[in-house]
Amino acid sequence: MAETSGATITSASTKLTDGTPQPTTYPNKNNHSTPPTPGVAKAGTLVSSEVASLWSTYMNDSMSLCIMAHFAASSLPQDFQPILQKAQNFANQHLEWIRQSFQNTGYPIPIGFPVSDINRLAQPLFLHPFPAHYLYSMARIGLVSYAGSLSSSYTQEVRDFFSICLQESSELTNQLCNYLDQLGLLERAPYSQSSNHVYHVNDRSFLGSPFHRTRPLTVLEITHLHMNLVRSAFTKALLLGFAQTANDPAVQKILTDGVHLFQKHFDTLHHKLSEDFLPAPGLLDDYVSPSDTFTFALPLMLFHTSELLAGAIGNYGLALGASPRQDIAVMYGKLMISMGKYAKHCIKFVIDRGWMEEPPMVPKRLE
Repeated sequence: MAETSGATITSASTKLTDGTPQPTTYPNKNNHSTPPTPGVAKAGTLVSSEVASLWSTYMNDSMSLCIMAHFAASSLPQDFQPILQKAQNFANQHLEWIRQSFQNTGYPIPIGFPVSDINRLAQPLFLHPFPAHYLYSMARIGLVSYAGSLSSSYTQEVRDFFSICLQESSELTNQLCNYLDQLGLLERAPYSQSSNHVYHVNDRSFLGSPFHRTRPLTVLEITHLHMNLVRSAFTKALLLGFAQTANDPAVQKILTDGVHLFQKHFDTLHHKLSEDFLPAPGLLDDYVSPSDTFTFALPLMLFHTSELLAGAIGNYGLALGASPRQDIAVMYGKLMISMGKYAKHCIKFVIDRGWMEEPPMVPKRLE
């Protein structure tokens, strides 16, 4: 693993005239090209939205590093190893930058998830190319997350930091998309036949019925159905691996419930595409090994599960807003309710076990 200084990252897409990589510097107020220190903000300069974004980034990157460390310990194809190494380097540099930033501004550094949260002697839990699917999914999540963080940041240095994070996620997304495509494993959205005419909607029947299909899907509706199917397949496979290696019966039951829930959601979304004879992405269950050796710490697995649940609920909300057909809107509403109930159960369990790290809060002024 590369040395983690928090000062520079290397972008493969930017090169000098001799072909060597041009280093992209992490932000610093005094000097953007050769920062003397990795610190980025003075006390009192961070606003609540920036603290929230940095804290969330720290928690998620420390968690992802544990998953990637398990991948790295297994036998991976040589052409995939540099991609995994790059993702690890990016995450390590994020953590160092945020540690320095919080230290400079007086905020406590999160505990997160140390690499000791994995069993290094465990057999590989996920078979290749699941690690590629995992990194691809997380990079795409990063695109959305970092864009939101950038848009809710106001301090120049923090905006620079999340701009670089967004650039890194874009780089990884493109690289992993090409990698999976070369393997013939890229789950593309269905092709759409083009029309020679442009029409206006002049009949409210376009909105359909809450109870059944009344018209073909629009390309916007197809896009969200496909994206949520891919996300459901990925999450189900991840939880399947978590569930079969959990050494606590209560945790294993929660994770198993999640596997069944995401299978139901997958089937529901799949049905909407099949009504219009459109292909749907497949499941990734085959890439989960039969290993039942304890691999990841229980708090880490449940945190990862909760984060994916929150993302799924958000994706359903976006899909609902982009789907004018009433039966699809009703479907997403029901999926959000069932997902919300499961997420609430998970978070209650984590709190009862004392495993939830509290996010930064404002002072309590009145009882």
